[in-house]
Amino acid sequence: MKKPAAGRFEKRFEEAVELLVLTRGRVCGASDCGGYLQPSLEFAASVDVATGCLSRKKGRLEWLVRDTPDRSGWGFAFKPLEIYRIRARKERPVKLPSYLAGGDEVCYMVTEVLEEGVPNAGLRSIQRRLSKPVRIEEEGLGVFVLNRQLSLFEGRIDWLGAPCAVTLEPDRENGQTGKRALAALKALYADLAQWDGRLRAYAARSLTEAANEWRGEGAPPVTEEAFAARLTISELTASPNGCLTVCCRDDGMFSGHIVEVDAHIRAGASDAEILG
Repeated sequence: MKKPAAGRFEKRFEEAVELLVLTRGRVCGASDCGGYLQPSLEFAASVDVATGCLSRKKGRLEWLVRDTPDRSGWGFAFKPLEIYRIRARKERPVKLPSYLAGGDEVCYMVTEVLEEGVPNAGLRSIQRRLSKPVRIEEEGLGVFVLNRQLSLFEGRIDWLGAPCAVTLEPDRENGQTGKRALAALKALYADLAQWDGRLRAYAARSLTEAANEWRGEGAPPVTEEAFAARLTISELTASPNGCLTVCCRDDGMFSGHIVEVDAHIRAGASDAEILG
């Protein structure tokens, strides 16, 4: 007999139908559902097998798998950018608050995977388009490639002689352009030495006291100047609204944790914290 949480999950969905779905990425995790795990997977488009109607609405597949010590995988072994024929139950309509209404994502509960690699002209066309790499190339900065599963552009820059991983958020959700985030990165890079000093100084002012408490009695104290110098800036995320998130390795001051500094390209640094 299924546990109450699993029963509530299944009640969200209607009777099963057959669909063709084009997956976007792969399963990366699952949420807890009272003795079960609830994996999820995004799909890019679907076809109703009964009618042959193609829907370009993005959606999400969900299902349950028993959370047992001998569990292997996520129940269904979906591959990214592949077409599957499945049996699935569509989520029942739910009345949402006005501020959440208007979304176009649809959700199905997978009950059975019937076939992999199904030929379908409409989905194959979308599959070919999504398989093409999307790149941003900027002279003096480098190349940023769209990670479709994460909907983020990824690349690396030279941060004053050291490599720094960069993530650019797209101009819109699941978009294929990142011009606004790139503009923020370019503005930062044009004054990189000044930004480097400001970010280090802000983190030092905010966290040196915490670093010394973390190190405990007997350990030599860290000054703000030493704190700033010991940071290694290793990751940067730029958003379309000009927000920046900079991650720094701590050189052991916080036992190998990450120092994160939030900033805005116009307003400067605004927050610093220890992660992990």
